[in-house]
Amino acid sequence: MFLAAQEFDRASELAQQVIQFLQGYGQTTVWVELAREVSEALPVNHDDKLRFIGTEGDGLALLGFTAEAMDRHTQASALAERLVAQEPDRADFLRNLSVSYNKMGDLQQALGQGDAARQFFQKSLDLRERLVAQEPGRADFLDDLATSYERVGEPQRALSLRERLVAQDPGQAYHRVRMVRTLMQIGNTGSLQRALEIVTELQNAKQLTPIEAPLVEAIRQMLQQVKSAGAS
Repeated sequence: MFLAAQEFDRASELAQQVIQFLQGYGQTTVWVELAREVSEALPVNHDDKLRFIGTEGDGLALLGFTAEAMDRHTQASALAERLVAQEPDRADFLRNLSVSYNKMGDLQQALGQGDAARQFFQKSLDLRERLVAQEPGRADFLDDLATSYERVGEPQRALSLRERLVAQDPGQAYHRVRMVRTLMQIGNTGSLQRALEIVTELQNAKQLTPIEAPLVEAIRQMLQQVKSAGAS
């Protein structure tokens, strides 16, 4: 109704609420169709058009339609690049472009295109280093940069940023869980023992979500494998 009346801001706001609700119930096909409908209806200069194109791409990837997801994220990246070209110093435009590149890298990796994936991950990393240089204290920028370091195979550099984020906000479980995953990527005995200590502490404090709870057993198994490999 709001789209037909060209009340785009209201339509976007309602669509985001509905999509968030549907995502909580796993209704992927439904929210993908809604994201497509809204993205196609929004004018090219609307602030939320990029968001809905990317949301549709994310859903298609979840459904296993990797090539179609690549098409949508290619479209999103082209739009993000155009916005950055128009206003090259806008941090939100730069961040959106970095996210688009990162998703393109994930999809290329899923398709087995390692070289192409690394190129997108590097482009995302370059933008994120630039954003952190501009605003070194912003937690979301630091988190993004740590993710990029993980993608390009530099988990030690990612870890230093994760530790910085935990120090900035020690009560925030999210940053500690992210640090655990980085320690798992490093994957040696010391890092896995540290990861196990952190995740056990979070579990005892009831700060792990149901999705995160299996990390405890996963780390224990990894640690046992590493120790067994070292003893052989």
